[in-house]
Amino acid sequence: MALEPKLASVNGTQLEYVEIGEGLPIIFVHGHMSDYRTWVELFDLFSDDFRCVAYTQRYFEPNLANADAIQMSVDEHIEDLCQFIEAIGCAPANIIGMSYGAGVALRAAAKRPDLIKSMVLYEPGTDDHILDSPGYDAVLSQLRSVFGSVFDESAGTPPNGIAIRLASKVLGLSEEAILNSYSPSKIQMFKEHDSIVKPFFNMVQSAHTLTRERIEKIKIPTLLVSGELSLPFYAMGSDALVKYLPNSFGVTMKEVGHGGITLKPEEFVKKAESFIKLTAE
Repeated sequence: MALEPKLASVNGTQLEYVEIGEGLPIIFVHGHMSDYRTWVELFDLFSDDFRCVAYTQRYFEPNLANADAIQMSVDEHIEDLCQFIEAIGCAPANIIGMSYGAGVALRAAAKRPDLIKSMVLYEPGTDDHILDSPGYDAVLSQLRSVFGSVFDESAGTPPNGIAIRLASKVLGLSEEAILNSYSPSKIQMFKEHDSIVKPFFNMVQSAHTLTRERIEKIKIPTLLVSGELSLPFYAMGSDALVKYLPNSFGVTMKEVGHGGITLKPEEFVKKAESFIKLTAE
């Protein structure tokens, strides 16, 4: 699907986005090593009842600055999302977020609940609420080992290919499987984000910890979607959110991991669309 990108003036910068359709607004928030292209292939699967809007977060392509000079900030991304919703006239919007983007959406909901109608979150990359959970240290150590192995393999070399190597570890797929199962557009998207991988992990974390107490105050209807084969870190975080968010539901997609949205798009869209329509009634 070829869509003409637009620009929104947000929080002192301009963010590129694409949209299609009319009706209930859905804003899509991408995760690491990606941009709005991660969502475009889903647009045709949604019914005509929706206005689908996917934007690229600050510092990601094509909003990517010089990777050696940037200092990424979670709070900056949160404020960007809040202002983006207002800038395009979507409030209150339904939000669909993936991984890091799902975490940004959740934090935006805590900050500005008036801007968000409902949320569908695929394995949010946040762990403030599980720091004292039994087994947390073990799952965090495993996650760090996964990330660390990629950086060790790439030490002293140009970043070419590091995004696909990292995606392979996080998604639980071989690099060959990614190349065979992901569209050429998404493969190109990964390649264009090689330079942002390391700055992402040096990001300034949020000054507002997303504690269990803050999560319990978020009343927005939320669907938490997990992949059966994902790393335990993501399962632990999502399971705890289902427990703490007062108006949430959890579902698991079988035989997929962190890349479930891409590998089973029809199943994901069916779950998301049904939930959003339900909350709109």
